[in-house]
Amino acid sequence: MATNWEKLDDVSRNIASEPWSLYWAEMKTGTPEFEQFLHDPLSSLVGAFSGVTKAWRVQTNILNHEEGLALSHACQLALVDPAKKTVYLTIYKHAKGQ
Repeated sequence: MATNWEKLDDVSRNIASEPWSLYWAEMKTGTPEFEQFLHDPLSSLVGAFSGVTKAWRVQTNILNHEEGLALSHACQLALVDPAKKTVYLTIYKHAKGQ
């Protein structure tokens, strides 16, 4: 199952005018899809974002990581920068019970 990324450029004129694109998605932690994403994010992102190839880099920040990465949801925010061939990925782990 592929992650459904929402392209925020499509809802913000300010973002749409930038040379990079911004995407948002949410995944359930503890699933095979999420595990694959954590272990090899670039492979997941190549199919999700136009222009992203295996030659790109991914830089990741995890917020609220003290909650652990099991049995909850995590939001992903991806800034796709074609000029630097880099996806800047931020993962926010929901607190338990959210």
